[in-house]
Amino acid sequence: MTETRGRVLIISNKYEWTNQRGELVWRKGADIDHQNMKRMFESFGFIVSGEHKNYTSKVQKLTIIFRNSSQNF
Repeated sequence: MTETRGRVLIISNKYEWTNQRGELVWRKGADIDHQNMKRMFESFGFIVSGEHKNYTSKVQKLTIIFRNSSQNF
């Protein structure tokens, strides 16, 4: 049995900017990058315990604080 190296929280932001029409423009390949990161961490023996996408910076900070204080993380 392989020993777990730790836990990983992945926060990915797909949307990068607003175009001239006020529409959010997403970064091509963001979903592929996310899946590659998940597979990479799992192959290194980490448990991916959370995946959060397109959060504002405030929500990202709150998520990290909550995860750090949670015993289930």
